[in-house]
Amino acid sequence: MQLKYVFNIRTLLIVSFLINSSCEIHRLSEMETKIDLFLSEQEENIPFEFVLDTVSSFEWDELLIASPYTDLERIEGYDLSRFPNAIKSHDKFTFFGFIHNKKGVKWMNLKGSKAFSGIPNGRVIKGCNVYPKKKCRFVLKN
Repeated sequence: MQLKYVFNIRTLLIVSFLINSSCEIHRLSEMETKIDLFLSEQEENIPFEFVLDTVSSFEWDELLIASPYTDLERIEGYDLSRFPNAIKSHDKFTFFGFIHNKKGVKWMNLKGSKAFSGIPNGRVIKGCNVYPKKKCRFVLKN
């Protein structure tokens, strides 16, 4: 009886790890850290350029930016199954999803920054803005 209980706990832990890893594998954690640091170093009220169109370590053609409390599952016309839907219950970050051929490829959560309110509207879909890659240069202010 005891052995069966240990096996079930071990199985549960392995399954939980695999589920979590499958979403995290598409996360750009290192880039998140660098961007968060860059944003924190910008002086207040001085414009700076936020350039994403040069990201080239993977193929992408659109950028989806979702504000807090956006439900990514409600966005139609895209396969966003590689993206976690944690943003629908958080207000501490802004979601950036890189898309290729209407499918989510890589993503990052950037800490909430008032600078992101300066990003002009793209094509609006269910509370998100979608930008073609060539339009992913933004002038922002902290």
